[in-house]
Amino acid sequence: MKIDIKRFEYGTAYIISRVYIDNKYECYGMETKPVIPKGTYIVTSNFSKYFNRSLPCINNIPNFKEVYIHYKNYTDLNTKGSIILGSTWIGTDFIGNTSQTFVNFNFKLDDVLKAGYTVAVQIGDSVEDFCQEEEKFAIG
Repeated sequence: MKIDIKRFEYGTAYIISRVYIDNKYECYGMETKPVIPKGTYIVTSNFSKYFNRSLPCINNIPNFKEVYIHYKNYTDLNTKGSIILGSTWIGTDFIGNTSQTFVNFNFKLDDVLKAGYTVAVQIGDSVEDFCQEEEKFAIG
């Protein structure tokens, strides 16, 4: 499974993205600044002491620890280095319908991880970031 997080809205303290699973649009995402560096990372399911449950965790991000993908109808001040998922966005630092959006996302992710497959997430700021990265994985 490949997750793409494509940033497109840059606020003073937050960034909104579109999240894709295997090139199909899934939902919106929100991060606060400082943002996760552009790149490709591995996603696992790890136990979060803060949330007291297992959540998708983006691993090996330089200068970051325990970056989780989760839900909460919070503004940008409450994400604390994580990525919040939601199905609605009103054009500010708030995304909504996060609980059900996360359940749908996590259901797909859990199936893949339980089957023993690797999940990668690519995070970028522009079309060029994703085109260059796709060339690295091209078969030919």
